[in-house]
Amino acid sequence: MHPQFARQHHFTDESAVHVDYQVARLWMDLQEILPAVLTPLPEPFSRWVEAGAWSPWIQRVNTWWRSLDVEERRAAPQTADALWMAQRWWNARHLDLGYLLAPPDIRFWRVNDQVTLDWETRGCVIDGVPAWVETAGQ
Repeated sequence: MHPQFARQHHFTDESAVHVDYQVARLWMDLQEILPAVLTPLPEPFSRWVEAGAWSPWIQRVNTWWRSLDVEERRAAPQTADALWMAQRWWNARHLDLGYLLAPPDIRFWRVNDQVTLDWETRGCVIDGVPAWVETAGQ
């Protein structure tokens, strides 16, 4: 915590909440995903993402893939490669906030000259209580 902030708000050493790591980690994670975020989405992905169709589709594909046994997966190496690339492409635009308690799911993408931030907090609970008031937005 910045010393001036601590003094202004009368925090003592015992009561000060230190968030240095979280702020630094957020900055580092934003820098890491920035090149992918600033790269415009190609067609038809931009239409799928903007329409909200991408996330449900990739979830269905992942569920299907996990349902396959080892032999079925080995018999479909091209499918495995394509699925891995799709996940990698999408996850490159995901802000990993795993160091926070009940973190929101935050993704960024660019279509033409507009960058969109999309967040979702459904399922983010602490001791059975929703951690966020709003559940989703852009």
